[in-house]
Order: sequence, then C-alpha cells, then structure tokens
Amino acid sequence: MSRESLTDAYNQGRLESCLYSHWARKVPSYFNAADPAFEAEAPTPEADVQMLKPLEQFIFQSESSEFVAELQKKCPRNKRTICGRVFRNGEPHYSCRDCSLDPTCVLCGECFKSSAHRNHRYKMGASSGGGCCDCGDEEAWKSEPHCADHLPSQHSQEREEPVLPGDVRERASALFSVLIPFMEHCLNVEESAFPPQGGDSFLLNPKEEYCMVLYNDELHTFDQVIDALKRSLLCDSHQARQFASFVDREGRHSIIIGTKARCEEVKAKIDRSISRAQHGMAEHRVKPLHSMIVTVRFCQLQFFAQKLLKWLTNFVLLVDELSELLCDLLLKADHSHPKYPGTCYLDRALMNDTKLWKSVRIQWHTLFMKTFLLKYEHKKMFACYFIKHYEKIQMEFSQDDHHHQVSISSMAVQIFTVPSIARDLIVHHDALRVVIAAILNTCTQPAHPGGSGGRLQLNIPTFKNKLTKYVYCFWNLKYLLHSELEDWDDQARNCFIGAFKGLLQFLACIQNMDGVVRETKLHVEVEPEWEPAVRVQMYLGDVIRLMTRWAGSDDEVLAACIQATSEVIVSEHIQMPVEQKSVNNVRVNCIKQPVESTFISIHQQIHRMLAGLLCVSMEGERGNRPLEMPPGLGSMTPLDLMEPCLRVIVLASQVSAQMWRRNGYSLPNQVSVYMRTRARSEMYERDVTMLQLAFCMTSSLSPDQLLVAVLHKFHASLPIWFDRNFVIAGATGREDPSESLKLFMALLEDFFHLVIIILTERHSLLSQCSKQQVQQYELIHVLLQGPIAHSKLVHKLNIQSEELTELEANLREVATFREGPHQKKLLHLKPEKRALFNPMCFHLTRSELAAIEDSIFQANKAAGLPQVVPPPDLPPVKPGLRAGIYGLLGCGTLSYMIYTVLHRAAYSLDRFYSDDLAYRALYLIAVGMKEELAMLRSDIEGADQLLLFADHCINYCPRHFTETMLQVMDTLFDHPTRLALYKPLITWIKETYSQISQIRHPVPALPGPSAASGTVETPCSPSDEGSSKKAKLMAKSERAKRTREKILAQMAAAREKFNTKHEAELDTFASESSNTEPMESGELPPAFPVVLGPHRTEDTSLAGQTQPPKYTCILCQEESALNPDDTDVLAPPPQSAAGPPAGVNASSVDVNSKVMVQIGLVQKSSMFAQNGARVTLDDGFNPLFPSANLAWASLASSCGHLMHFSCWQQYFNRLVEQDGRHRPGLPRMRKNLGFSLERGEFLCPMCETLSNVTLPLIPLNTVLSSSRPVAMDQSQYSHLIGHFKHLVESGCDGGVLAQWLRSEPSEKLNSQLKNAIRHAAELIYVKGLEVNPDDRNVRIPIVTWNCLVSTIYMQEFASRFAQKSLFDPSLKLETVECLGKLSRLLPSSYSDDILRHFTLLATALFSKFDARSFLNDTDLFSYMAYMCLSVVAVHHTPDSVKPNLHLIHHFMLTHFIHLFVTQVLIKFALRQTNPENHKSHAHHEEHASSDSEPVLRKIYKLICSKCKLDEEAIEKTMPTHSELLTRLEVCLLPFLRSAALLFHALHMVPVPDQLTKDCSNLELLCQYLGLESDLDVLVEPVLEALAYAHPLSPYVVQMCESTYDSVEPDFSVHYPVEPRQLVHLPDDFSDLINQPPHMCPSTNDVMKSPALCLVCGEVMCSGSYCCQSEHPGFSGTRGAATTHVLKCTGGVGIFLRYLDCEVVLIGASGRGCFYPAPYVDEYGETDNGLKRGNPLHLNRVLYDKLKLMWLEQSVSQTVSRTTVLHTSLRNLAFDWNEM
Repeated sequence: MSRESLTDAYNQGRLESCLYSHWARKVPSYFNAADPAFEAEAPTPEADVQMLKPLEQFIFQSESSEFVAELQKKCPRNKRTICGRVFRNGEPHYSCRDCSLDPTCVLCGECFKSSAHRNHRYKMGASSGGGCCDCGDEEAWKSEPHCADHLPSQHSQEREEPVLPGDVRERASALFSVLIPFMEHCLNVEESAFPPQGGDSFLLNPKEEYCMVLYNDELHTFDQVIDALKRSLLCDSHQARQFASFVDREGRHSIIIGTKARCEEVKAKIDRSISRAQHGMAEHRVKPLHSMIVTVRFCQLQFFAQKLLKWLTNFVLLVDELSELLCDLLLKADHSHPKYPGTCYLDRALMNDTKLWKSVRIQWHTLFMKTFLLKYEHKKMFACYFIKHYEKIQMEFSQDDHHHQVSISSMAVQIFTVPSIARDLIVHHDALRVVIAAILNTCTQPAHPGGSGGRLQLNIPTFKNKLTKYVYCFWNLKYLLHSELEDWDDQARNCFIGAFKGLLQFLACIQNMDGVVRETKLHVEVEPEWEPAVRVQMYLGDVIRLMTRWAGSDDEVLAACIQATSEVIVSEHIQMPVEQKSVNNVRVNCIKQPVESTFISIHQQIHRMLAGLLCVSMEGERGNRPLEMPPGLGSMTPLDLMEPCLRVIVLASQVSAQMWRRNGYSLPNQVSVYMRTRARSEMYERDVTMLQLAFCMTSSLSPDQLLVAVLHKFHASLPIWFDRNFVIAGATGREDPSESLKLFMALLEDFFHLVIIILTERHSLLSQCSKQQVQQYELIHVLLQGPIAHSKLVHKLNIQSEELTELEANLREVATFREGPHQKKLLHLKPEKRALFNPMCFHLTRSELAAIEDSIFQANKAAGLPQVVPPPDLPPVKPGLRAGIYGLLGCGTLSYMIYTVLHRAAYSLDRFYSDDLAYRALYLIAVGMKEELAMLRSDIEGADQLLLFADHCINYCPRHFTETMLQVMDTLFDHPTRLALYKPLITWIKETYSQISQIRHPVPALPGPSAASGTVETPCSPSDEGSSKKAKLMAKSERAKRTREKILAQMAAAREKFNTKHEAELDTFASESSNTEPMESGELPPAFPVVLGPHRTEDTSLAGQTQPPKYTCILCQEESALNPDDTDVLAPPPQSAAGPPAGVNASSVDVNSKVMVQIGLVQKSSMFAQNGARVTLDDGFNPLFPSANLAWASLASSCGHLMHFSCWQQYFNRLVEQDGRHRPGLPRMRKNLGFSLERGEFLCPMCETLSNVTLPLIPLNTVLSSSRPVAMDQSQYSHLIGHFKHLVESGCDGGVLAQWLRSEPSEKLNSQLKNAIRHAAELIYVKGLEVNPDDRNVRIPIVTWNCLVSTIYMQEFASRFAQKSLFDPSLKLETVECLGKLSRLLPSSYSDDILRHFTLLATALFSKFDARSFLNDTDLFSYMAYMCLSVVAVHHTPDSVKPNLHLIHHFMLTHFIHLFVTQVLIKFALRQTNPENHKSHAHHEEHASSDSEPVLRKIYKLICSKCKLDEEAIEKTMPTHSELLTRLEVCLLPFLRSAALLFHALHMVPVPDQLTKDCSNLELLCQYLGLESDLDVLVEPVLEALAYAHPLSPYVVQMCESTYDSVEPDFSVHYPVEPRQLVHLPDDFSDLINQPPHMCPSTNDVMKSPALCLVCGEVMCSGSYCCQSEHPGFSGTRGAATTHVLKCTGGVGIFLRYLDCEVVLIGASGRGCFYPAPYVDEYGETDNGLKRGNPLHLNRVLYDKLKLMWLEQSVSQTVSRTTVLHTSLRNLAFDWNEM
C-alpha cells in the first residue's frame, strides 16, 4: 500500500476499511505460520517497507527523517529535555547520593557519563526492567537535573506554540484512531474480542488451521515446562529447551500448528504432564500451564499488532506533539464500548493488563512511559487514572502469575515518587486510604466460614504467595509519604486522618497474631508458622514511622490520631482480675494475668503506635509540659496501658530463662526478631518507650506501685523474694528447688536490667536528642565489639541507602578507617569515644556486653587507668518528664530492692543471689549518682532540689536491718571472692558521692579508698560480729600471701640447681651460638655448588647421614624412616588409576608397611598453549616430540602432606564405604560434594585439599646410587666428551648412540619400589591425558616427563609473577623433587619403552640426513628434558670409557642452549627485518674490525645471511650489541631457571643460598649449571657452526635454511615461553558494565547474565537455558560457559559475571563456586550482586591473586575447598554443568 492510496482513502473517509483489508491480505504472507517458530523471527525489511513505512509517509507526506530535519530548522526549541530511556533487564543505572531526591531517581549510562553526578558520590546497580531514566526531571533532583545532552536551550523557556501543521495533526489523529482499537482488540488474549467493529475483512475461514499457543508464567520451572513439552510433542531436549526459552522471553509461543483436534490433544498432554510432575506436592501445587488454541490467522494478526505497537512507540518520539496527540486519544472516553461504556483506552489498559502476555505488557508500559511520563501535565493525569483503578490493579496483580516488573502496578514508582503529584494524590484523591484499602480488601478474611473476621490469614499457603506481592503496597505507601505535607488544610487533615484510621484497622488485624500458650507437659509436635506475620511487621515499620512523623507535623492531626488510637485500644481492652502484692509495705493491685500461663503474642502494634504518637507529642517545646493520660483512654490507668508491652518484654525474659523450651523453636525465633535491629525500632524500643511513658504520666499510681507491678509481671512469686523471711526460710533447709531459684535469679536480673533501661535509654523519648546523636550512640556500641567492615556495619544497623550520607558523617566523628586483611578497610572506634559506653545498653546481648567490658578493662589496664566501666554521661531529661524519671530513681521501693540484693551479696548467701544481680544493683546506684552530679553541675533553676538521690541512697537502712547502704557496700568491698567484680565500681560510687557532697555540703565528704594500699577506710560497724569477721578475712589473706611467697622460693631453688648441674652443656651451647656468624651479602661460600659438568659438586646429600630421614604420617602420627634396604618397605600395589584396586580393603594391606606417599593433584591443562593452539587427546596423540605451541600439558600440585600408604588406603576405603551407604535419592553430605570418588578424587585429611594421586617417597640414596660419578681429571673428561661429540658429528642414529652408552645397572631395585613407581606413573598418565587406564601404553613415561616439565614451567613463571626466587623456601618444591626422582627411576619399569623413545629423539636430533626443520617449531627445553630423562634408560654405570650421567646432561644442556640461542636470534632477525616492524636505529656502534666485533653481532649477521634476508633491511635494523645481549638475556633467563630446577630435581645437588634469595642472576645460574657465565663465550660455538666446521654446523645452518625455505615464516615460537594470562580489565567498573550489550547467539536477544572468560576475553551466556547443549558421552546438558571451558582451557575456567560483579570458578568433575570479584569500593570491599552499589575500582592485589590461582592451576582446589568449608546454599544448589 502506497502513501497515495492511503491519502485517497483518508480523503474519502474510508481509511479504516482500507487499512483493515490491506492487513488482512498482507499479514499472512509476511508472517509465515508454516514454521512453528515464526513468532521468533523478525519481519523482513520488505515487511517494514510494505506495512509500516507507508504509515509514516501518509502522516508526513514525505520521509520522516526529512520532515523532522526540516521541523528542527524551523523550530530549534523542539529538543527533548527529558531522557525517558526505558531500562531493559540487567541494564546498569546510576543514582547520585548527593543530588537525588530519593534512591528511585536514576540515570542511564549515557546520561550519567555526560552529567556532573559522575564526580559526586553515586551508586550503581542493574535494573530489573521497566524503569526509566529521570534525567531532566527537575523534581527528581536537588541540583544538576540535566546532563549535557538534555540541557534545555534558551528557546525552551519561551511559550510553546504548535509546530506541527494542522493537516499533519489531522492525519495523525485519524491514523491513531484506527491503530489504537485495532491493537486493543488484537492483543487481547481472548479471541472472542476480535475482530473490532468495522473489521469484517478479518472474518475467519472455518477451514483455517489452528495453533496451540503456550503462555509464560512464573509458577512453573524451566525443567517442568521442558519435560511437559518433550512428553507432549515427542521432541528432543534441544527443541523443547528452545521452545521454553522463547516462551520465557516473549511471554508466549506457538507450539504446534494443525487441526483443532490435534492441538487439543497436545494441550491435554501438557496438562497431564504438569499434574503428574506435581503429584504428591499438595502444598506446592499450582495451576496448570496456560495454553490456548487459536486460529493461525489470528495469531499472525496478534504478532503484527505487537510490531505495530512497537512502531507507534518509537514514531511518536519524533515530535513531542505526536506524543501529546496520542495521549489525548488514549484519554478520550468511548461511550459506545460494549463492555466498559464511558471508559477511555487508558482505563481499559490499566484494568486489563493481566490479560496481556509478557512482551505486550512491556511494550504498553514503554508506550506509557514515553508518552504520559515525559510531560508533567500528562503524568499528573496518568496518576489520577492510576489511583482511580489502584484497588483493581492490585487485586489482579495478587492473582497474576507474572513478576512485578512486568505488571502495570510497577508504574506506581514512576508517579508516587514525584513530590507534587504524591501530595496532590493524597489531598485530592485520598491516595493513602486507597492504598491501605487495597491491602485490607484482600488480606482480612475469616479463618473459617463461621469464624470471626478482621484478622490476617497469613498461615494459609495462598496468602504466603500473595505476601510477596503485597510488599509493593507497603513500598507505595512509603513513596507517597516520602515528602511531608507542608501546608495543612481541612481537606488534607480529613484525608490523612481517614488513612490513619485505615492503618489502625490494618494494625488491629495484626494485633495478637500468632499467639502462644506455654507448654508445661509435652513438647510441641509441629512448629507453628510465624514468619509471615513478622515479615508484615518489618514491612510496616517504615510506614508507621512515616505516618507518625506526618501526624506530628500538625497539632490537630496529632490530637486526632492519638484520639483514634486510644479509641481502638479502649475497644480492644478487656478488664482483667487483679491481686494485691506488696514490697516494703507498698501495696498495689496487680493485674492477674501471668505471662507464663495465658495467651500471649509479640504483635501489639496498636499500643506501640500510641507510644510513637506520644513520643512525637513530647518533641520540641511540647516536652516542657507534663505528660498526661490521653483523654480517649477513659478510665484506663498507666498500668493498663503498659500491660501488653510489658507482657512482651517479660515473655522475652522468660524465653531467655528457658521457661518456654517446650514450645519449640518458633517462639525463640520470634523473640530474636523482636529484639533484632531490623524490627527493634518499632517493636522492642516502642515497648520500652511505653513503659517510660507509664512512669512519666501523671496519675494516681506512684512509681513505687508501678515498680511493684512490673516486678509482679515477671513472676507472681518474685515480690516474695524481697521478703526478709525468704532468706531465713532458705537457711533453715526448707525445700526450694534449684531450678526455681535459678529462674528467680534470671528473672530478677532482667527486672533490674529493665529498670536501668527505663532510666538510661533516653534517645527516643526522655531527652531532646538529634538523629545524629542517636546514630552515633548506636555506632559506638557496635564498634566497641571490635573492628568491623563498612558493609557489615550497614547491615547490622539496617541502614537504608538514603541514610548512607548521614552515616558517613557520623562515622567520621566516632571512628577511623584502618587497613585490614585482604585489602579490606575496617572501622576502628576512636579511643576517646570509649567513655560513652553504656554497660547496660539494651541493643546488645549479654555476651556482646561482656566482651566489650573485657576489652575496656584490658585497655584501661594497659593505660594504667581504673578497671571500672561507670555509666556514661546521659542526655538531660525533658522538663515534662523529670518528675516521673526522678520519682522512679528516688522511690523507696527501688532503694529497698537495691539494699536487699547488696546485703545478700555481702554476706555470701549464694543460694539467693547472683553476681550479675548485685552488679546491676550497684549500677543503679551509679546511675543515680551520675544523674545527680550532672544535675548539680547544670544551669537548671532549682537543680539542687530536683533530685536528692545520693544522701538518701547512701544512708538508707530499712527496718529490721542495722547497716546502712554504705556499710553494706563496704562489707561487699572487703569480700575476698567478690573483690575484682565490685571493688572498682564501689570505689567509683564513693568518689562520685564525695564530689556530690563537696557541692551540697561545706564539710568534707566521706574519704574514698586508698589507691596505694588497696584498702578502703570505712566507718566501723556498730556490730562486734562484723569486726571479728573482718579480722578473720584479713588473717586469711595474710596466710595466702605467705604460701605464695614460699612456692616462689621453691621454684627459684629448683632453677638454680638445674643450672649448676648442666653448666658444661650450657657453656658449650653458648660458645657454638657465638661462633655462628652470618655471611656477608653478595659473598660466595667457600665451595659454590655445581650440579653438572666436570666441576660438579660431590654428592653431599648422604654424607654424614648416619640414619635415613624420618617422616610423620598425618593419619596415624607415626614416624617412619625411608630405608630402601629394609625388607618391610612395601609400596602400593598396582591398581586402577581411577581409585583403589577392586577387592582391596584395609584387611588386604599390611598394616606394618612403612611406605610413605605424598598426595597430589594431576590435571591436564592448556595454560601454556600459544596462539590459541588446540590438540585432540585421542589414542593417536603422540606427545613424544614436544611442539612449541604447548597445546597440552599435564600439571601436578600438592599440599605436601605425607602419610603411610596403608593409612591412606584405609582412609580411602572408608570414604568409599560411606558413599556406598548413601541413598541415591538423597543429597550427599556437603563435605563429599568437594570431590568425586568415581574419578579417584579425595580430600587431604589435614587441609582438605583436592587430590587424586599418591606419589611414593623414594629414598635419596636409591636415586643417587644408580649413577655415582667416577672420579676423572680434566684430560679424561675432554677425551670422553670428544668421543661423544665424534659420534654425534658422524651423524649416527639413536641406536648407535644408545649402544655406546648402554650399560647394566649396578644395583637392582626391589619389586615393591618398582610397583610404587609403576603405580604413580599410571595415575599420572590417566589423569594427564584423561584416558582409561592402560598399564602397557608406551606413552606412560612421556606423560610423566611432560608432567615434570610442565610443573617446572608453572613453578618458574609463578615465582616470577610473585616476585620470588625460584628456590625460595616459601615455595613448595617437594612436588618437583618427587617427580624428578620418579622420572629418573622410570627405566626400572619401562626400560624398553624409554629406550625406543631415546632412539627416536636422538635420531631426530643428531641424524644429518634429516632436514630438522621441526626444530623451528619445537619446544627445546621440553626436548632437552626428554633427552636427559630418556638417556637414563641406557646409561646406568659410568666407567673409564663412558662418561658420567651428569656429564652427558651437561653436554646436552650446552648443545640445546646453542640451538636455543640460534632459534631466538632467527626469530629476532625475522621480526627486525619485517617491513611491518621496520625500525631504523639512529645510533649505531662505531665500526669495528672483524676481530674486535662482539660475538653476538657476528652471529646475528651470519644468521641473517644464512636466512637470506634483505641486506638493506639488515643494515637499517642492525641492533647494537647491548640490544642483542638484553634480548638474549630476557629469553635465556627463564630457560636457565627451568634447567636449574630440572637438574636439581634429577641430581639433588644442594642449591646455593644466593639462588634461594635471587634467582634472576644469570651469572649465578650459569655457575650452578656448570656453564660459562659470559654469554659471548657461551654462544661462541654457534659462531663456529655458522662460519667454520663445527659439530653444530648441520643443525644451525639447516635451521636457518628451513626458515628461508618456508613460504610464511613461522612465528609460533615466542621466547620467553609464558603461559596464557588473564585478560586486562578496566580500572573503573562502570567502563566494564557500560560496554555495548552482547547478543545471545541462540535467541538474538541481549544476554541476561553475560560472563566474560578471563582467560581469552570471550563473552557468553551463563546459567541460562538458551545456550545449553548436549554433548556425546555426557548424560545431561552443559551451559555455554561450561562448554567454553572444554575448548578454551581444557578443564578449568575463570569467568567474570560483570552484571552481578562476581567471579565464577569452574573446576573439574562438574563443580564450581562463586568467588569475590577483584573490584572493590572505597572501603576495600567487594559487592556481589551490586547490592550496595558503591563505585567500584579494580584492586590489583585481588586480581593478582586470581592470576596466581590461574598460574598455579589451583582453581579446582579452590572450588573444592569452597564447597567443603563454606555453607553457602547458592554454591551447593547450583548445577555447575548448566553454567
């Protein structure tokens, strides 16, 4: 259809019928339904041209791009100042902590980069989809609302005029009027709503085909859907997985096309499959999969309508007036609508959102955000319609089977967070009441048909699922209440009070939920459900706090809220019976409702709401007036008011005292949450506040009466404890059960603690404290527990993201950052803040308080301060509350209780008192003293008469007692067993009393104790009995002192006797120690060890060794000596490489065997692969000739622990036996998940390191005795080497050379040791190649050699990377040494195989008939190692004709060094003369004669000549001698380091001390290897080989010629050989996550969880079903990352999931683990999942740790150790094969 035809139809008034007929004809042709996957295919460009392009041309009558460009020229003000970018799932976004109004105000990556917020304190995160960028929204930012791309121009301030021509507007309006109803009818799930009015062209043919469409939901798992599709469609797993991925991504997919009967059959099968999968799971049973059978044509039209909706969304963004026009049409009422008359399109879209599938929902939401939300007027109108339908939206969302981000309810955050719109909705649309009503209408249902309503039914499974959705209602309330109302009017007051009453109604539904009654006989059988109610309580906490703050902003509203709350309390109040109790003759009628025998619940939110409102009523100037009972409470007393809150506090105390232990774990868990940080502020703290309010209210009840009532509530029998006769009864032997006494003590301790809390916790009610002071108080008590990380502190204090800025300001006041372990910064409390510690802080547990006190005591002891923790300086009490608090502090009942406790403690009545109880009593005295002293020092008028505590307390003496309080404290002070606990605090009390007396009275106060003598002068007791008791105590103390002095004298005499007896030995030891002097740095020892050559150091390893070394088995702790001559030396018998031999158990192994084995791990790897080389490890793979690409390597590592083989066998058999008892259907033990017994793996019994081989410890003399050198002088050495060279020069093949070297071994090895060697070699072969066991395979020796060489390579580079010496004692060289001994003795079991290998290697190397071009692509060090190890098979015993083995090794080392130098210089010359790398040297060395020219330059020139390189290029690029020397040293140093390690392992010559400190000294390395240290002298044979006749001539010349003959020069060999290292990562994490999105190869959609391979840099999907595939030989499926590991590294992998900021480690056997990413914030902490969102930067130390893990190939060990030691369910539950 062309633009002209549409224009004609529009002019004729038949635009709708024209479009409908065109779509009816063309849509089926462009969206072919023959393929069931047609919905996943994007329309062709031809479809866009034919279907969508004419619509744009019709409106503009030209190309859209031309029209918009012309419009911009005419009206430059038509520039968008609001971004409005809609975030996709996983897209990064940013929020500025300094400028954003709330955390929901975010920026996209592009706007963030070009904004000023990049230099502010920002947060980042990954979007869950559905939100939009707030750049340009001035209400979302305090400052800098625009980025550089959306800055408004000067024209934007002018009054906007219409810019679209009138005809364009008319055509657009006509077209939109056709498109909107078409999309509305097509995109409806129900086909009955189609076709629209006037759509007769779409009438369907009865013979049309049908298709079954499967819809997405979030109730069924991927596996359930895949299994149902496989059963119903009989398809393979791959196809079913693709179907499931499409359904999950798009929201629906057509599964099958055919007849209606066929579709119904498939639909029935799917429903049966889902029902079968849920059989027996009644609690978790969900509805079946949603599927529908529709005609193919209707499905095609739906897909076209979806494309049309997407086009319309993008089209209206071209010009702002188009989006305004579309908004007007969407708001136009349709009075002729058959189902919803009088509604507009927006009404119906909001109400019918759940009838759409996933992708269509997202597109409709995107349309709304890009139209309505970009203009304030339209956003306000959208908000009005949204709140109008909010209840229906929330009701349908609660029943919907999709997540919140794809529901229309997620749009609430876009409008409720705009302050002006939120206030307008609250005042004019009663938004708060609407949101609360939405919760009430669904949640409050009766439990039974005949039951009473008004209670939340949280214990039914249906509501448990809905609860997660109703959380968003609480969030919406928080959004609406975020900005307080400034100007109150009657309408605003009425709306808020109505909403508050609705909230009270909801709180009444929670009141007394999940109540319990104490079980006294039997333990509960089933734990009751308690979590849903607690979760609702937590979600409500912020809402209640905000509602209280709003109510406090207006006096009228506050009074109305208090009145409404009081009325609810009165309606819920039930008059309970009372009983009279008395303490100290104070009688009170206590409520007879024992906590331990009546129904009780921790949910008392209405009383806590009243406490919060009364707190607000005492803020500011209101706190100066006395607190009175709210008038709405009627006849209720403070005792009635505080009863519910007091009961909950007592319940927590009784639970702690184990009174409710028969009620199971649910009640202790509730109490724990009740006192935990997240819920404490609105539960526990409010209860304490209510008690403080009760004591401060003016009423007929005195503080004495309230105190007795509180004591009675803890336990009805507690008032009797304070009776004087209670002690006499206990002393006379009257039966009192010990359990009851312990309970009494525990409850009394908690009672006194509660009294202290009421008096000292003043930050919420009693004093005018700022928010900063409250937070600093909490910070001090958290930091006193020890250094803590910033993230843990935020989690512990439950700090919200908007409070972080304030937290950091407070942290700067009280703490400092210091470097901690693992580069993490820890917060340390400033020392001067310790004085603010409250030992009775109710936020801390007893154990935490005790730990803090101990640390303070130690700090005071170190500083020489008194070891006392007095009460801190408390904030002053508000004037209106002083009467209540000071009345409680000075009441006689409290003094009597304190006196009773101290009197019993002083006179050792242990049965009726506890130390903690006495300490709390003394602390109460200290609180009173501190408060009175502070009052006297204040400037308050009449302060000296407000509190008279000190004199009253010190001189208090109740009836029937003869001592005052001071005398009782003196007695307690002198008590021998209670001195350390009470003396410091008593001393402090007396000193404080002295200060008070000095202020109040002119006479001197009572003198305090003497610090020097440690005694206190106290007045003599009037009782003679007391004086005699003191005398007895003093005498006892003196006797103890004399006994201690006597014991010390005996110890001194014994020490003197020992010194006299052993005087000679001590003198000898002292002289030896004094003669030992350290060696000067840089000074060589007298005999520098040499490992090879004619100057080789004699074997000193065995010299002076009178007995073999001993080793300790880590299992049996028995020491064993390695003695090869001992007949008891047994080795492990040959067995399967995958584990122990069949039938072998502990009884079949000689328990007296002394064979020691070292456990280790052998694994194949491609860590050294060059240029991405790959190799197939099949039966035809021959690793004899090591290729330079190093595509395969066998690596060994070990923890170094040793054990007897018999002990290991028993340990392994025990693991097999335990695994055999495991039931197949149950999960394995967590420890057993770290290894695979089927693969022969196990964990080290000591360090739990993953292992799979046991390497026998071979005695050192067994290795060295086989080739003891024969003494010979220099002439003999020259003659033998000359004969060897002659054989080589003559071009003999390997057989002739082997025949000349061959000799019989001088010593036979016992069979047990041979079996040990064979067993270890077979294990290395199986693990290194990952093949089945084959004990006769000829590759077994080669794999063992490769394992040694590869391990040396790994050790060499890892030491370089760690900047340590190769022979550093901290590095573990035991594995290399063990492999070296094993490789040297391999000929004892594989002599024939090794002889053949030596013949092939020698023939290929020395035969002059071979072209030897392979040397250019050969790893020369590996080749040399293979030659040196294979020659052991033919040469055993030296004689006068044949050289020693070390001489042959020395000759081969020199020979290969010459070849290596030639190879290095050839590669260097090729690169220098390459035109791409052509560089001329500005400075050349002066021309010198041929005789004086350095050897290296001569060699270089000859190599260039032999390679026939361009002479002009040679002249221009001729390097200097220093450049050649530097290049050669760089390449040769790793070669020599590796050689030193190899020959040390083979010959066991001690390493010089200099090399243990610095192994990068070329001179020392050459000296140790017996080589010339001058490089020119060392490589001079190469010059002779190139210029003259020399044995090297054929090899060197032909290496050059083979390079010249190559069509393309081989650059595969790079020296020095380095392993593949991890990729480079950007320093700023934002640069990593803001890179262009990667597309999934399976779905052509953006990857949801991209994973970056840190080895090669490739990005792939991780943990998603879309890219899973099946592999031959593997039963399940593998994910993209696991599949990539097999191709990239061969076994292990390291991935960075950058959207989640976490590293994934993939190990062997299908295991893996999550690992912290190397990106850290300013506090040195990682941020897994970007939960905190702080700016992250690369930490080099952590990334180097990852690199070292890769270089040491310890990924598998890390994975296993993490699986075993860490209890993360995420690691254990994840199927790592699907990663």
